Amino acid sequence: MNRPVLVSAVAALAALVSLPAVAQSVEDFYKKKEITIVVGTSAGGSYDTTARLVARHFGQYVPGKPNVIVQNRPGASSRVAANWLYNAGPRDGSVIGAFSQTLAMSQALGERGIKYDAAKFNWIGTPIQPVSVMVAWRAAGFTSLMQAKDREMIVGATSATGANFIYPALANHLFGLKLKIIIGYKGGHEVDLALERGEIAVRGSATWDEIRADYPHWIRDKKIVILIQNSLKKHPDLPDVPRFVDLAQTPDQRMVLDLMGKVAAVGRPLLTNRDVPADRLAALRTAFDTTMKNPKFLAEAKKSRLDIDPLTGKELQDMAVELVAAPKSVVDLMNAALARGGTQCERFTDAKYCAKKKKKKKRSQ
Repeated sequence: MNRPVLVSAVAALAALVSLPAVAQSVEDFYKKKEITIVVGTSAGGSYDTTARLVARHFGQYVPGKPNVIVQNRPGASSRVAANWLYNAGPRDGSVIGAFSQTLAMSQALGERGIKYDAAKFNWIGTPIQPVSVMVAWRAAGFTSLMQAKDREMIVGATSATGANFIYPALANHLFGLKLKIIIGYKGGHEVDLALERGEIAVRGSATWDEIRADYPHWIRDKKIVILIQNSLKKHPDLPDVPRFVDLAQTPDQRMVLDLMGKVAAVGRPLLTNRDVPADRLAALRTAFDTTMKNPKFLAEAKKSRLDIDPLTGKELQDMAVELVAAPKSVVDLMNAALARGGTQCERFTDAKYCAKKKKKKKRSQ
């Protein structure tokens, strides 16, 4: 066999060998696969319960009808799971992440430990855009957030990376408030108990859905006052409660608080890894959109007191790109508000939670 013929034969054989992988349909792929939804938080929270709700209905609308399972990989507000998926997870559409709404914002702020690019994840959609609220115990005597200009409010939070710290810390910096934020509670339930016992006056952040579902007696017996809601649009239950962005007094403040509203709108997002084939991504997004209209899904969500208010994958993708590329002036203002070093931190929380700056030793003359 002469050389030209041999080369042609080898090329033809290579094409035949690679043909099944190239021509494999979305249905053929998912018939042989199981979809795993990896939740970046521990079991039982709103991210976990929302992901499991979607998982129970989602698979039937993916071509090939794959089985869908849920696994928890908690740590650092979903950062552990996000880093794993981006760098070591499969890029074939078989793994979906259910990660924190702050994924893109944390990257924009340059926080440590981030080894992903949120704009390069392939976003699938969010089933809910929960309205985050700052809650005051009525017996503490507060009816407005701005009362903290003249009187100290004790606020309970879990950690300095969560929304229940971020919102009051921003309010302190932007509006000159006296919110003393006590961090270190193990979880939201512990913050709620502290609120009921009168140890704190305010919970830094909770979702209105969770309050309605877990503490209906708080609402019925008028034990709480909702100070602000952080969202792009007001919740129908709270028409007279100002949004965070409504408190803005300058253009810079408005930009920061508008950004926070968009972070809240990301909700409980689902996404898959970078480089997933376009046809599989399209199928996952279509399956998600169809699930959001499924009567059984909607009935189960209603029973769980979840307001289904979805955003599509394309809408989330655009928001992630926008958040990652936040203007430097906005990023600088947010970082200044959230700084935990030195005396600024000690102004609004216990000194033991503040990072200490090392003093430089003077050189002997």
